[in-house]
Amino acid sequence: WKPKTMNVSQLGSNLHVVFEQAPSSFGFALYYLYYKLRQDGPFKLQRCKP
Repeated sequence: WKPKTMNVSQLGSNLHVVFEQAPSSFGFALYYLYYKLRQDGPFKLQRCKP
């Protein structure tokens, strides 16, 4: 599974990511987001609950 659409926006220091979640039959309890802002060094990891 992969999302059909993904939208990323930023307001100040807040990063907003919106995407279609996997069907509940997949049983995902968490999503992991790897991201890197231009001014930052290495990639960061954020765990998100659906």
